[in-house]
Amino acid sequence: MTTGRPRRIEKKYDGRTILKYVYDGDHCIAEYDAGGNLKRKYIYGPGGVVARKEGSEKR
Repeated sequence: MTTGRPRRIEKKYDGRTILKYVYDGDHCIAEYDAGGNLKRKYIYGPGGVVARKEGSEKR
């Protein structure tokens, strides 16, 4: 399912994926590196992002 809105799903450098983005609706909730390791996690409140956690969890 798509919302018709363009959004970034991955970031590439020299043709290789370096980051993947995970969404909940319109909100990016997490970023993972190419190895599946959590890089950042976002927590949202009524006004937008209320916290950002740098992480190292494996996906």
